[in-house]
Amino acid sequence: RDRTMAEMASLMPPLAPSRSISSDQTRKQLPRNMSWGLLQELQRLEQSPGVYHGALLMLAINFHAQIFTDITKNGLRFNYACLLSPIIWTDLLTTNSIILLLIIPLSILSTLLTTLLTPSRPKSHRISAKIGSSRVAVGVHTLMLAVQLLLPHYVLTRVELNPISAAVASAVATCLTLKTHSFFAKFTLHGGGAIDRGPVGKLMHFTRFLFVPALVYSRSSMEAKKKGEGIRWGKIVSNWLQGIACLVWISIVFCQQIVPVLMNERPELIHMLEICVPANLCWFLAFYCVFKANFAILAELTQYPARRFYGDWWNATTVEQFWRRWNVPVHDFAVDHVYYPCLQTLKLSPESAGAVVFVLSAILHEMTFAVAFKCPNCEFGVVF
Repeated sequence: RDRTMAEMASLMPPLAPSRSISSDQTRKQLPRNMSWGLLQELQRLEQSPGVYHGALLMLAINFHAQIFTDITKNGLRFNYACLLSPIIWTDLLTTNSIILLLIIPLSILSTLLTTLLTPSRPKSHRISAKIGSSRVAVGVHTLMLAVQLLLPHYVLTRVELNPISAAVASAVATCLTLKTHSFFAKFTLHGGGAIDRGPVGKLMHFTRFLFVPALVYSRSSMEAKKKGEGIRWGKIVSNWLQGIACLVWISIVFCQQIVPVLMNERPELIHMLEICVPANLCWFLAFYCVFKANFAILAELTQYPARRFYGDWWNATTVEQFWRRWNVPVHDFAVDHVYYPCLQTLKLSPESAGAVVFVLSAILHEMTFAVAFKCPNCEFGVVF
């Protein structure tokens, strides 16, 4: 029997080596003639994210302990009575007026003109034929995009608004401009897809797309209905409360930890080192307020099924991974409407196409910060 089992074993193919490598084997692969520290070994063992997350958690706990100690000692520095000031409500009214009476009408007008000028049923399915038969629509669309982007920013430079209100209005103008281009490229030039309701129906379809938390038009997502019981108002209230809590905590952190530092006469480098932790906490809270709370509310109200607004950017190990994951709507727009056209139409290399994406992103960010802080010095654009 043993001889038979041995013969059968010799006829069987050898087993494939296991892909998993134990930590002992990984340690054996380290050079023996070098002294490896804990961080280098953790990096080789791919265990560093857990260490970094633990360090960030301890840093956050320590920082919040300092905030509570400062509040106990000095009290709340933020004067919530200023929210009732007429200046705040005047800025809020001006911002909403610019958005509702200028930015949104410009987007609707641009789509209406291009819809009327573009043939609804192109004879050829080739992109070149579609553009060739719609040259007037493409020209009008390009002109209207420039008007949509530049006119609101010009108006914002002529009115007195606080930085937050100006930045919000600028971001809305930029986002609606990108939405208009995506709708024209993926819907209007293709004759409307499965939706053939005339100019009015297409205009209503575009109006719904304006309030969808996505920058790239997707016919399947727009036509699909989210499975469920309709609008979940409990989910909307929950996200609204989370957004309000984030804004309140941002105001507390800003007034307790950032303003006192900036009031001291010290070099800018010292200021940056002292406020780096509270500034990043404010950024995290703002990210949660916008991408988690605000976008979830818009998706629920519009019944938009695609709800992936960000990836696991906290696990990114390179800058490239971070930029791909932290803002999925903008990344999708950059890939579909900037990166791939540069590769396919302009015949650029991948490195050149990526450079075009980053330059365009820097210009758009610089416009927002220049309008908000009245300082077009290109510093913020270089950072982004």
